[in-house]
Amino acid sequence: MGRGDFSRLLTLVLLLLALAAVPEKDLPGCSVLEPLLAKASAHFAPMQAGYNQQEVPDEITFEEEPPFSDEQLQVATPYAFRLETDTVFSGDKSGRFELRYGDPQVQHGTRAELIVHGRPSGDERWYRFALYAPATGYAPDTASDVISQWWQTSRSTQATSLRVLNDRLILRTGAHPDSLEEVDIGRLQKNTWQVFVFHFIHSAGPEGLLEVWCNGKKLLQRRGGNMYAMRLPYWKVGIYKASWNNGKTAAAKRVLFFDNILISDTAIYTAKADQDHKVPSLK
Repeated sequence: MGRGDFSRLLTLVLLLLALAAVPEKDLPGCSVLEPLLAKASAHFAPMQAGYNQQEVPDEITFEEEPPFSDEQLQVATPYAFRLETDTVFSGDKSGRFELRYGDPQVQHGTRAELIVHGRPSGDERWYRFALYAPATGYAPDTASDVISQWWQTSRSTQATSLRVLNDRLILRTGAHPDSLEEVDIGRLQKNTWQVFVFHFIHSAGPEGLLEVWCNGKKLLQRRGGNMYAMRLPYWKVGIYKASWNNGKTAAAKRVLFFDNILISDTAIYTAKADQDHKVPSLK
């Protein structure tokens, strides 16, 4: 528990103890109590929200020790995630994710994923990651894999996600689970790094915006809803294969490498800094 969490808990406990010490006949009416309880609830709310309100890094380069907290990793096997030194985008390390058919499920799904960040504080966000798909570890499959998703609810598929289907990159997005749009944004390149940048104005309405770049080239600009009409999403990367929840597919193993994962409130680079591919600000 962090210092801020302890302070919130102490505030609530002291308030409840003070109220308990007052004889019932001397308690003020609800109109007086409600502001006090509301204030205590506001202090306590971040603790109730759990992970969504934790302070987590805006950038994961896998160079730090440890690169993230245990709570951020959703894996079921020892091989599902490890730090890699032979295949890196920049620096000395990357994150290697591996999923095999038959792996135990995590959170009701077959996955090896990293929760990158809690829910954003504002509607506009930029997201970036570098991706490497080895030809020997990531064969084509007729059942899709989710490699990046903006998670809102466990009751349906997510409103926006990046998927791979038969080595094609499919961007699925929309504002209602029954009418999500799928856009083919290009081929997944093997044995090389691809840098993806996503610019969101998160919204369930017409003011929403989603733009996608790969290695500095703009692949998509779409206006309209890109989330469900509920709380803002948090971001996950890795491998999620829903089809393996129920049976086999053509592929039995998935291996992907991620590096230079970043979330920003302003325009960010789309590739290595020495290539100077900067995404223009649209403000």
